[in-house]
Amino acid sequence: MRVASWFPLAVLVGWIGADMADGTTASSASAVVVAVVDIEEVIAGLEQRADAERKLQVRASEIQAERDVWQSRLDKAQTAMESAKDSADQRDAILAYKDLEFQLEGKMGYWSDILERERVKLWQSVFAALRQEIQSTSESRGWDVVVADDSSAEFLPGRDAPLEAQYKDFMRNRRILYSGASINATPIILDQMNRSWAAGPQGE
Repeated sequence: MRVASWFPLAVLVGWIGADMADGTTASSASAVVVAVVDIEEVIAGLEQRADAERKLQVRASEIQAERDVWQSRLDKAQTAMESAKDSADQRDAILAYKDLEFQLEGKMGYWSDILERERVKLWQSVFAALRQEIQSTSESRGWDVVVADDSSAEFLPGRDAPLEAQYKDFMRNRRILYSGASINATPIILDQMNRSWAAGPQGE
């Protein structure tokens, strides 16, 4: 009888131990410190992002000026084509116009590709800096987990897919379904990143 009564107790102890090991039980296990970051809010306030966008705007203006030069050449070629008197001059003018038009189309694709690549580099550098700052801040403050805060996200459907499919994607992409006590790390990360940026060579 005594032996039989110990068996359920041993099983119960085993269950409790297993629960504590995988983090599903209660009070005696150490708490996990969770911090949340609103990525959009951080990016909107970053000096690094603002500085990169200013540089992109300068580059876009340079490209626009170059495009204007080519467009002026194309306009002159069109005028020459329209004012050509004999067939030989007209043929040469048409060929010159078509050649310039072809070159301009190629350059426009090239310029568009340049700007697109530089935009991607901008976001890559911003995201890399964000992850680095989150890691170093988490290590210094004892945060165990940092998640992107999408708790205020709204469903904004488009017209490129069925509404049900869009909402299923919206549900699947949610990072936070419930959050109890957590740390709002957004202002901390934003302040630290702007301080680091200002202390670098670009801020001097």
